[in-house]
Amino acid sequence: MGAATFQIANGLPLSFNQTTDGPPAPSARGPPSRSHTFIEEGVAMDQHMLSRLEAARRFHPEVDALMQQHQALEQQVSSLSTLPHLTPQEDAELHRLKKEKLRIKDQLEQFLQRRSA
Repeated sequence: MGAATFQIANGLPLSFNQTTDGPPAPSARGPPSRSHTFIEEGVAMDQHMLSRLEAARRFHPEVDALMQQHQALEQQVSSLSTLPHLTPQEDAELHRLKKEKLRIKDQLEQFLQRRSA
């Protein structure tokens, strides 16, 4: 089986190249696999954090609302990320959505920190 290499820019994989004969390389723009809903820039949210948030959302409506917003933003990011080429407007929107997702994730982390203190 051939070795695979990733080309990385700003910490995000841009493409996948198969170095020897074999099946075609997956598209860098194809839909990412999801082990669960909360993915941040291609890196899954810490499982411990996610389990704590899942428990908290039952008793704290603000956590539930933030998690729903994060999930909706993830769906929008995923949808834009599947396009083969982005217009400048789409690229700006993708950047805005990712920043908003990160802001919400930070709020969720702050909530957990306040509960732990």
